[in-house]
Amino acid sequence: MSAKTARASLLGQGDVGKALLPDSYEPPAGPLYCQPEGSPDLAQATSATGVVGAFFASAKPQASIVEDVYLFKNSAAAAAALIAMQSGMACVTGHLYNAVGSATLVSVGPAVDYSHKLSSTASAAYGWTLRIGDQGGIRFGMTVRTTLIVVTYLLSTSALTKNGTAPNFPGAVAVASAALDHASSF
Repeated sequence: MSAKTARASLLGQGDVGKALLPDSYEPPAGPLYCQPEGSPDLAQATSATGVVGAFFASAKPQASIVEDVYLFKNSAAAAAALIAMQSGMACVTGHLYNAVGSATLVSVGPAVDYSHKLSSTASAAYGWTLRIGDQGGIRFGMTVRTTLIVVTYLLSTSALTKNGTAPNFPGAVAVASAALDHASSF
């Protein structure tokens, strides 16, 4: 898939709801959460030929969805990148590094196979629960043909109702499924 085609397959406003608005996207700058500081980011650590993506965020209560689409020459390289992602997410406590090297503590749950819960177009799909400050969420890693799609969905605890739901925001599994459906349409 070309970068142009991948950009056309990104999540859109209809996939994330009206409470989340498009914002400027920046590809991931640091290593995966469980890699040491200074490690290469996922694109650098694999044979990715490019990364495109989308970023949506709300005002208060704070929520965000980031979609990163890593492009590869073949499906074997995309599958290898998912394995590298699994390794880079295999910890209980990691760090989120920004472009200037500052780190934020991240709690990471164990990988869960989501292949049966998401679109059947995924060759493989995993999810990790996340906790970053007062935000909780999930990060999905999913392969479709020659791409690795990473969807990170974070939601502030202030956005939740007493019963733990977030009625103003779409469900994380629905968003990840939409990302897969868009990618498989090309």
